[in-house]
Amino acid sequence: MYLITDGDDKTLKNVLWTENCTNEQFENPNYLFSVYDDPILALMMNAAYEGFKNPHIWKVEGEKTLSFGFRYECKKLKAIKRIEITEPTSIQRIAFSILCSIHLMKNQFYKIWAKNYLNGNNRTKETADCVMQQLQNIEMNKAKDQQEEYVSCGIASIMAVLVDSWQFSANAAHRAYYDSPEKDRIDLIKLANIAFTISPEEISRVI
Repeated sequence: MYLITDGDDKTLKNVLWTENCTNEQFENPNYLFSVYDDPILALMMNAAYEGFKNPHIWKVEGEKTLSFGFRYECKKLKAIKRIEITEPTSIQRIAFSILCSIHLMKNQFYKIWAKNYLNGNNRTKETADCVMQQLQNIEMNKAKDQQEEYVSCGIASIMAVLVDSWQFSANAAHRAYYDSPEKDRIDLIKLANIAFTISPEEISRVI
């Protein structure tokens, strides 16, 4: 398992992590230690959950107390070692959000935008804003027109581009995961690692 900390190797409540140390949370269940099964996914989702600046990744051991599907909480953890790993770039985070949302999105305007953004043909905020308005209109008119088209994670993905916020790219992944069928959840670890290791141009050719 992997724990994410701030740049000073601390989690909430200034809990410090060093090699072979063990920390346990007794008092407040709201401050359990959050872990992931994959270090890349931890970095991709940090902005939506932990929000640590200059994050560090620690390999840890412990028993999972609560499960949220791709993220877990533990009362007690032992730190094994800190892992040196490069943070995902902005385009890698956007690619991750697109990969997650494209599994659920059928909207052709969004798919065309996603391809053009990833292959570098059009990364302007003006185009992103235009597609955003189309998706928002669909979202707003669902109840009136009884439309079934799903657009929520696509809106979050485009917002990451419009406001240069990694939180929205993580939110897109969060929404896509929980809005996918319970018996067929999208594989966030796989998608995070694809976005981290494969160029956006290559990804654009297969979505």
